[in-house]
Amino acid sequence: MIPDAEYEAQQRQCSLAFHADDECRIAGNEELLYRAIENVVRNAIRYTESGTEVEIRSKTGMEHGQKQAEIEVSDRGPGIPESQLNAIFRPFHRVDNARSPDTGGFGVGLAIAERAVRLHHGELSAMNRKGGGATILITLPALEAEP
Repeated sequence: MIPDAEYEAQQRQCSLAFHADDECRIAGNEELLYRAIENVVRNAIRYTESGTEVEIRSKTGMEHGQKQAEIEVSDRGPGIPESQLNAIFRPFHRVDNARSPDTGGFGVGLAIAERAVRLHHGELSAMNRKGGGATILITLPALEAEP
């Protein structure tokens, strides 16, 4: 997915950086998870300011004694009003309430991503970045390492 996302970012005069802090495996439907992550990344590319970088970071963590895969996708766009941080995952919800020629879309990408992640017993959350922009965090149960 990274090469396609890099191409799309170049078309919008922004760049993409991928950092993997840890390696982990996730059990699930590869196509659904691919589409979920792709929707989040494309959304970040769509909203980041020209000349900025979309950052994708993969790492692992622990929650309630369970190993978790965490994928953070951060942009340098306008951010999300605090009152709408959870609403962006509802179908057809758009922060700007209008389909603009600059951003396009119909407001279903993040809803699709949220549903796919939830089907894999994960969570999707959004927060604003210090200095501007937004971060979408995808958390999924990870498999324990094989011996």
